[in-house]
Amino acid sequence: MTTELGALWDAGRHDEHHARAMELVAAEPDSGAAHAEAALAYDHRGRARDALRHYELAFALGVPASRQRPFFVGYGRTLHGLGRTEDALGVLGQALAEDPGYAPYAAFLALVLLDAGHPRAAVGTLLGCALDTAPAGAFEPYARVLGEAQRLLLEPAQ
Repeated sequence: MTTELGALWDAGRHDEHHARAMELVAAEPDSGAAHAEAALAYDHRGRARDALRHYELAFALGVPASRQRPFFVGYGRTLHGLGRTEDALGVLGQALAEDPGYAPYAAFLALVLLDAGHPRAAVGTLLGCALDTAPAGAFEPYARVLGEAQRLLLEPAQ
């Protein structure tokens, strides 16, 4: 059923997704997959506190690999929105370390870094995202210089 829920979510059928997610949580209260879908459903409705409860349960129980990308973006965004900046940094930082090819992790991490008072790291993270996702040759002949700038921005302050 979680594959079906993912398809509803991906198709933008959010009302149906929400209803089915609530049914799944009721039927399978110990399922990380069920709580992940409920978290996304509540998050989409702007109910961050309800979403957070489900994000935390899903995280503890385990999220299926096929749903980790939307889950970790949503979890990080929700933590950030509720003022839990350090937790958001941890969630998004870990997600990016484990899946560096997924640009939304870097983009949202950059926003949290900026709000956390780390503007150099935010710019460095976003610059890395741009360099990593741009079409081949998009930054030529400046790619090497921009890569060096990114490295310097991400170095700890001396």
